[in-house]
Amino acid sequence: MKSLTVRTQIQILFLGLMLAAAGGLIVLTVYQLKGQLHQDLEEKITGLSGIIADCLGKDAAFDNPESIKAIIDGALLRCDVEDIHVYDKSGILTFDLAGDHDIHGLNEWTPPAKETSVTYAGGDCVVVRPILTPAGRAGTIKLAMSTAGIDRRINGAVLIIVAVSAFLITVLFVAGFHLSGRIVAPIKIFVDAARRVRTGDVLTPIELGAMNQDFTQLGTAFNEMQTELHSAFEQLAVAQEQLESKVTHRTEELRHELLEGQKTAEALRASEERYRLLYDSVDIAIFIMDKHSFADCNKATLDIFGCTREQIVRETPMRFSPPTQPDGRDSVEKAIEKMTAAYNGERQFFEWEHCRYDKTAFAAEVSLNPFEVNGERHLLATVRDITERKQAQAQQAELQEQLEHARRMESLGVLAGGVAHDLNNMLGPLVGYPELLLAKLPPESDLIKPISKIGKSAEEAAEVIQDLLSLARRGRYEMEPTSLAQVVEEYLESPAFAHLQETHPAVIVEKQIDNDVANVHGSAAHLVKAIMNLVVNAFDAMPDGGTMTITLAQCRVDVRTDGPGDIEPGEYLQLTVGDTGKGIPQEYLEKIFEPYFSKKKMGTSGSGLGLSVVYGIVKDHRGYYDIASEVGKGTNFMLYFPITTESIPEQKLSERNYCGNETILIVDDVAEQREIASALLGNLGYTVVTAEHGRAGVQYLREHEVDLVMLDMIMEPDFDGLDTYRAMIKIRPAQRAIVVSGYSVTERVNAVLALGAASNVRKPYTLETIGRAVRNALDRQLVRQTVLLH
Repeated sequence: MKSLTVRTQIQILFLGLMLAAAGGLIVLTVYQLKGQLHQDLEEKITGLSGIIADCLGKDAAFDNPESIKAIIDGALLRCDVEDIHVYDKSGILTFDLAGDHDIHGLNEWTPPAKETSVTYAGGDCVVVRPILTPAGRAGTIKLAMSTAGIDRRINGAVLIIVAVSAFLITVLFVAGFHLSGRIVAPIKIFVDAARRVRTGDVLTPIELGAMNQDFTQLGTAFNEMQTELHSAFEQLAVAQEQLESKVTHRTEELRHELLEGQKTAEALRASEERYRLLYDSVDIAIFIMDKHSFADCNKATLDIFGCTREQIVRETPMRFSPPTQPDGRDSVEKAIEKMTAAYNGERQFFEWEHCRYDKTAFAAEVSLNPFEVNGERHLLATVRDITERKQAQAQQAELQEQLEHARRMESLGVLAGGVAHDLNNMLGPLVGYPELLLAKLPPESDLIKPISKIGKSAEEAAEVIQDLLSLARRGRYEMEPTSLAQVVEEYLESPAFAHLQETHPAVIVEKQIDNDVANVHGSAAHLVKAIMNLVVNAFDAMPDGGTMTITLAQCRVDVRTDGPGDIEPGEYLQLTVGDTGKGIPQEYLEKIFEPYFSKKKMGTSGSGLGLSVVYGIVKDHRGYYDIASEVGKGTNFMLYFPITTESIPEQKLSERNYCGNETILIVDDVAEQREIASALLGNLGYTVVTAEHGRAGVQYLREHEVDLVMLDMIMEPDFDGLDTYRAMIKIRPAQRAIVVSGYSVTERVNAVLALGAASNVRKPYTLETIGRAVRNALDRQLVRQTVLLH
């Protein structure tokens, strides 16, 4: 690919993307169409068999084939049925309506089925259904329909997609060809301009009329650079001419003064003093070079290089240069190249790394200009110390890197939040239905254990999704005054920490927890997750044993002098988790908070989100972090959380009775979510009605009254939960509501709550979670604020 032109690479990229998109579209269409057609066929054959079975169960005598045939002929009007067999309850074939070919397995007797079953065999769809009468099972019916029509429809759809894809590929290939031309043409203009500058032509500007806006800005900057170069060259030329003029004029004066004796000598000394005063008054190092050594210098040269005149005169420039330059070239070789070019009449202006007499390095801008005195060529060199400018550029580059890091984290956060939303919708039935099934099973049922495992696994998956939301910083925390000391103590006494100690028996745990510290404003559930991730990291860093230390203390931060960012001055709780493990190399410290960055073995230490989750939780709590690590000695993670003067509210007693008989409207665009919510709330005694999107919910309220609306936040792109609730309260100002969402933009969720919604329930929810939220919303007083969000 490197040998190809930019235009060819763009064209190949466009073609590859379109071929991949076309192939994916064909596969997806075939998969979805085949599934839909099979489903339609199954529904058709199942319905048809049901009609025949009901008719036979009511009217047919199984020893009268003519009666059976009359019923079947009436039911099979305009149906492409291949074959029908009817058996009595003893399994004896009483009727056979044969098609054009034998259906595999249709002639074989099948024991009476308890329920209707559908199978596929030899290109046919076969249904087996019991025939029921008021007296019980009377027989069995087998019915087969061909699937050949499905294959024909799929082949037709594939041909249409291939034709459309070929047309789109042709159009986009032409567009790519045109786009590549627009990109390559300006690049050629810049290449030609660079060649002109290399030959010394800095007066011919780049024509900007044919370029787009992006290249116009670059061309403008290039033209400005040429203008500055031209100005610098003119100034150097003027300085050279002035210097040559002074030297020539002064030489003539000296000749006359020598003839005049002592008077001329005194005048010469006075003139030299004035020249030296001017020479030494500038703050740029100026020196004259004779061949490849210093012949003279001004006072600024001595100050910049940190030496005396005797220590620099007759020395070569290599004495004041490191062995190599930043580009890797040998300093001696490169210096000789620059001076040779200058002696040949080519003015030189370049950056150079010099070193002072004590060998300390500094960055400099150097210009070399040739001049002649009495037929001998010398070099006038100037050196400007640009260390401060370089430091400013380095600081700017560091800030740019921090900005890029923040942008990467934000992009990954948006992606993680969207994935979490979809997964939460999928997990809703897996979390909710096991509770309903367990409530209806007898205690001795063998299904209790596997169903409990399904529910437990779904809840664990939901916790991983919450890690994604913490990474995305899209989850809505229930923030309240919290004792961080109590959160730490409860985690250290938890079964999870006990299991961690059991699996790492060689790790010693030391804790220094100040229980008299102030509270923080936060979410205990998320704070304990941050603590757990740091502790697990510490244990993993010490596979052969060591000491894990966890400390909590209150401190005041006045001025931040180190660390990854500034901390606002104030009172903080400092939580430190340290280990004596392997340590983290310096080059990894800036990446460890990025999602899925890990030096651990894949699959052995969690999901790869641990420190990313810690980062998201700390930022959402308006906190800060710091890291101190040394390879082979260990690592300390320091978290800073601002304190609050609010006290912890008294905990209310747990309520287990969430039942009611009110009417609840469920508004959700996902059918499975409506079904699970209806099942859970119906099990608690509520009357439930549903709407498939926000506009349908608003229309229902125009015609009916409900006690509570259970409102999904993310629905239609142009009509989400906030838009829906705004429209609802215009119809019924006192309408109560709760919000449910697996992912939501915090600002819009808060706007719904400010409009009067009682609470925000996180998907997937349990029976207790949704029951408590509904009961509290029905019992609370409606509170509404003014919301200006649009």
